[in-house]
Amino acid sequence: MGEMIKRLSLILLFLIGGMGVSLLSVREAGAEERKPKEVKMPLKPLPEDALITMDFQDVDLSVVIKFIGELTGKNFLVSDQVRGKVTIISPKKITVREAYKVFESVLEMNGFTAVPGADAIKIIPSGIARQAGLEIHEGKEPSAVKVEDRMITQVVPLEHAVSDEVRALFTPLISKDGTIVSYKPTNHLIITERASNIHRLLKIIEQIDVRIVEEKISVFSLEFASAKSLAEKITQLISIDPRPPTPARPPGPPATQRVFKVIPDERTNNLIVLANHQDTQDIRRLISSLDKEAPKGKSQLHVRYLEHARAEELAKVLSSIVGSKAKAAPRTTPPAAPAAEETSITADKATNSLVITTSPQEFAELEEVIQKLDTVRSQVLVEALIAEVSMEKALQIGMDWRLMDQPVEGSVRGFGGTDFGLISGIQTGTLRDPGLVLGVSRGFITIGGQQFINLGAIIRAFQKDTDVNVLSTPHLLTMDNQKAKIIVADNVPILKTDLTTPLAAATATATNIAVSRTFEYKDIGIQLEITPQISKASMVRLEISMEVSNITSVDAANPGFVTTRKRQANTTVVVESGQMMVIGGLIRDDRSEETKKVPCLGNVPVFGWLFKTYGGSKSKTNLLVFITPHIIRSAEDMEKATARKKQEADENLKKLQKEREKEVKDTYEMLIK
Repeated sequence: MGEMIKRLSLILLFLIGGMGVSLLSVREAGAEERKPKEVKMPLKPLPEDALITMDFQDVDLSVVIKFIGELTGKNFLVSDQVRGKVTIISPKKITVREAYKVFESVLEMNGFTAVPGADAIKIIPSGIARQAGLEIHEGKEPSAVKVEDRMITQVVPLEHAVSDEVRALFTPLISKDGTIVSYKPTNHLIITERASNIHRLLKIIEQIDVRIVEEKISVFSLEFASAKSLAEKITQLISIDPRPPTPARPPGPPATQRVFKVIPDERTNNLIVLANHQDTQDIRRLISSLDKEAPKGKSQLHVRYLEHARAEELAKVLSSIVGSKAKAAPRTTPPAAPAAEETSITADKATNSLVITTSPQEFAELEEVIQKLDTVRSQVLVEALIAEVSMEKALQIGMDWRLMDQPVEGSVRGFGGTDFGLISGIQTGTLRDPGLVLGVSRGFITIGGQQFINLGAIIRAFQKDTDVNVLSTPHLLTMDNQKAKIIVADNVPILKTDLTTPLAAATATATNIAVSRTFEYKDIGIQLEITPQISKASMVRLEISMEVSNITSVDAANPGFVTTRKRQANTTVVVESGQMMVIGGLIRDDRSEETKKVPCLGNVPVFGWLFKTYGGSKSKTNLLVFITPHIIRSAEDMEKATARKKQEADENLKKLQKEREKEVKDTYEMLIK
């Protein structure tokens, strides 16, 4: 009322005095005090599964209604009684369908409801909604009523229970804006209430609308005990068996059984009991004895089963919390105060549960921590692309010649020539990769008792081109803050120790040296180790340890003499989900040239090639590593990732089959030409 008087006064001053500037200043000042948060409206209605965020801070309810209308494309007719300020905080993205349910809950909290009409949805106070054209449903199946915060009318047919008695039972459970009417001629209940509350009432009707003989319905309100826990205990104590006859009551029909039901209503912490008079009195006395405050300071044994967290890890966290509280407690206590009993927390790995021995008050605090920590952890699918391209080229060309005659005893023989290792390599068989070799020889000569080919000249030309392209795409799926490792490698034996010891006695067929060799098996290939950490902004922090190794040479004559090449990278990066980034690269370029020649003669153009040999090599290596993380938050994300990987595998298989068919075709064409 004060705000309305203020606005009327300002308008009167504007009309009388023409103080437009002053009025504008006052309104701007008021607007600064009550300036609502700017709301971005969608350009067009979004599909129901589209993801949005809702963040309203003390804004008018009309702004939220307009936002939902443009978001869903629905038309709203808003009563002039619909007013108020609302605050909606949505830290996580929700679908448009869920946003509309939140909107219905906001209306319910402010005393309004949405009533569907022919062309538009009416938003009116809940108190007058029961006179509006609400949706009418019929039946008593709870599954047919959706749990929503909108007003509907439900016509419930009762089979065994009396409609007046059920109406009296449900009247305390109906909200102030709802109504419940009993129609005795057909034994029906007409309930006008929010769908969520009607769903709850139908679940109770499902339990109490049964055939009874002398049973009645009673409601017991609990003050300290839990309705659910006490209902289980009472049901265990009083079993359902044939009703025994009594002197005051003759035996009933053989098919008649004693009906007994205890239904807990957790929202109001009440017990709804369906039983005969005697059982009801027994239950009343039992409830009065058990519904008392638990004694303080007494330890109780609790077993808490976990759904997602690991019991061993959670037990360490809870034990540290209990230990910190014990250290923070004052050391000196009054002599009359009872000593607090020690809290014990034990993890059972087989059942993934916690066995906690503590007081009820302490367990209630630990239960809150357990509920917040025992949640589904997100997962991260990390895709790595390791590309390595190596190129090696070698060229060797040269000439060796010599003049030599067969040595004759008692005579002097001369010899001459060049020695760059070509002739001696051919004679001893140590010249590797000879390439093209052209030579001239003249018989054999004997030197030192061994016979050699008498080579007069040899020309060698050799060229080597090697190209290697290694492409590997390992990928890992692991939980948030959980280390994962993948190894794609060969287990290669490598010589570790080589010991030689003389034999005690040599034989004609064995050497006098014994050899003892020890081999060590190492993984040669690709090793990738990743620990992801997900932030609230869908950023992923990755601790990466990667190693790429391969074998460069193997000595066939000496097993275990292996030369390997290793590239390793250890780093920590932060990347957005679905974004590819390069974490390492290595470009190596090696060149070497060697020329052997006779001084002076080897420098003569053209003619100098008779007195020299040339060898050169060039190698390049290019290694790049790319990382792409994908956050997996739900089963739908996992299905999409799995389908994408399966599609990639099918495409690679088809590509490989086409390459094999092409190779067979090329080979066939080459043979028939």
